[in-house]
Amino acid sequence: MEQLNKQDAPPTTSEIGVDLGLEYFYYDSNGNHKENPRYLRSSEKDIKRVQRNIYKKKNGSIGLKKARGIHARKHLRIAR
Repeated sequence: MEQLNKQDAPPTTSEIGVDLGLEYFYYDSNGNHKENPRYLRSSEKDIKRVQRNIYKKKNGSIGLKKARGIHARKHLRIAR
């Protein structure tokens, strides 16, 4: 079977090392790095607001179920 999108790259002798870590998302041997996105830190304010909303609802109500679902989706987004 023939590949339609095949491109030949020119031969090169340069090599690069990449380190994935906690402080930086990646850091390579050329000194380039990218900051870690830290999704939890940026979403903490949303989670706080949604948790407060849960505590305002009456036990056993439909509104409490909905609020818990919203809270679960916020945590799921961070986890993914």
